Amino acid sequence: MREFLRASDDRALSSRNREGSARNTTQGPITDATAEVFCWAKHDTGELTEQGRILLVHARCRKTFEKANAHLHWSHLPLECLPIAFGDRLNLNWVDARARTERLTGA
Repeated sequence: MREFLRASDDRALSSRNREGSARNTTQGPITDATAEVFCWAKHDTGELTEQGRILLVHARCRKTFEKANAHLHWSHLPLECLPIAFGDRLNLNWVDARARTERLTGA
């Protein structure tokens, strides 16, 4: 799971998807983490692509997106896993982070 934080190549994505096709733009904003995924790309060798990019994709659009960019091998996880994966990768102290967030946001 930690591998996704490294890299994917912006140039490797098809221009249709990078700019957003009509199909993708009509899906609306991502509002429910349990119905969405985040994706990252790998080369045929299994190595992560360069110039890191994590893409947020509607779960129902993921297969279409991956087919449109089939020159890469895609991995994905539910969007709700993203904050945990980031925090763990960055060795976040969860207690301190929660206390600081509450101080800064007044929550």
